[in-house]
Amino acid sequence: MIEREVIAKAMDIPGATFPIEVTYLYRLALQAPRGTTFVELGSYKGRTLTALAYAAQERQAKLVSIDNYGYEEDSCSLLEVQQNLAKNDLGETDYIRLIEGDSRQRPVEIANVGLWIAAIPRHILMLR
Repeated sequence: MIEREVIAKAMDIPGATFPIEVTYLYRLALQAPRGTTFVELGSYKGRTLTALAYAAQERQAKLVSIDNYGYEEDSCSLLEVQQNLAKNDLGETDYIRLIEGDSRQRPVEIANVGLWIAAIPRHILMLR
């Protein structure tokens, strides 16, 4: 799939990230080594998660997203995120894993991490 289609699909999902940010994350993920793991902390409704899922497919990577689904009044449930992924023929598979919980209180053993992404309101922190 070409980049503009991926970004358009991601931007159809409600979220706070701007198109330029989604594009940057998608391009960054495409540069990761094949077979690596992407970790997203906080997926909200799945906008960046969608772009990262397409990059994970292309890079034969794994994608892990950790979120306290429904912890705030305007956040969404795990089911809503799953439905947003399914709209784009992306669902939990052997390469996409959604984990419900607080990433600070629920350490997860994840091997071969090539890209960490933490969504902080109006800021995106990327560690590579």
